[in-house]
Amino acid sequence: VEEKIKDTPVPAPLAPAPLAPLPSIFKKAAAIFGAQLLDTGQYFFPRKGQADLKLDLAATPVMEFPSGRRILFAKNDSLPAADQAVGGAFWKKALIVTLSYDASLRELLYTICRMIDPHGCENTVSFADNGITVTVRGELIYKNAGNPGKICVVLLDTADQRLPVSLHQFLEKNQIVVSEWIDGENFFGPAPVSKSSGQAPGPLPGYLVTPDTSRPAAFVADFAAAFGMKYQAGVEISFPCAGFQVKARSNLLSIAPGREFLVDFGDLQGDAIASIEATGFSVLQISPKQAYGSVVSALLDVMPADIQINPVFNGADRPAASHVSIEVPGRLVTLSTGAGKVNVLITDRSCDAHILSFLNHSGIRVIQVSGK
Repeated sequence: VEEKIKDTPVPAPLAPAPLAPLPSIFKKAAAIFGAQLLDTGQYFFPRKGQADLKLDLAATPVMEFPSGRRILFAKNDSLPAADQAVGGAFWKKALIVTLSYDASLRELLYTICRMIDPHGCENTVSFADNGITVTVRGELIYKNAGNPGKICVVLLDTADQRLPVSLHQFLEKNQIVVSEWIDGENFFGPAPVSKSSGQAPGPLPGYLVTPDTSRPAAFVADFAAAFGMKYQAGVEISFPCAGFQVKARSNLLSIAPGREFLVDFGDLQGDAIASIEATGFSVLQISPKQAYGSVVSALLDVMPADIQINPVFNGADRPAASHVSIEVPGRLVTLSTGAGKVNVLITDRSCDAHILSFLNHSGIRVIQVSGK
């Protein structure tokens, strides 16, 4: 008997749930500025000897700001001049703005910014913190109404473009609030707070080095440790000199495989240094009273490293127009070691704890050393 097998119908795939419509540019702008938006219903203005003026809020939305100011938005010629005068007479603090039908969110934000801060609306502000230059950029930077300082509005594409919490806290200490908003294809809203928001500011263990300046030998040992270089004090060496085989003690600095130096702090006398170098060993001479800034330069001269002078660090991976950048006087040294690349910032400036936290979590160690 031939068994007939019925084809089991495959259920049609479920249609994806429709995405919630994104808010209008007016709703977005109201959220960013902390304003109340009136965009549904009707509003009536009394007119002497005439019927009340009816304002359709869907066509001409109104924003009410915490300061009491109102801004009424009319598209093109949707609100005649006579009607504008009626609204302006009734709402003493009202401003009326005419926008094109295809106005963008950025255009709307800039228009509002000029209304609430006519003389200060900008997109860049800089300040110095102990010689470190901080530059904040955004869509808009304006006065923080009722509070000291400024607000910087930034529009992001994704959450991973936000600033780390350490920089938010540092800027707030300097009276700049960075208001970050995600304006993506399928989402609009404030950028979520990082999981590290409760993290205490400050350097990571071992990532801030303040070398011992009591004597040059201790300084070099700490400097080498910051880069992961091997430094050995009091190593016995032997070399021919004036017909004799001489034994002495010196200090060995191993910078990289096959790249080693003897570091002499004034202990080798006479022709000893020339005799040692004749054997193929290089000797780095550091005098007992040499300025530590000069010692750093001497060490860097023999290190196969890439060096950036007065490096600039960007707070997040996002377009240049919204960068928060930090320029630190000093040198950023990148050295390849057996354990990989090491990035060390050498500076004579004392960095704020939040800046140290940002740099360290970015994989950058910091050596703070004076030039004396």
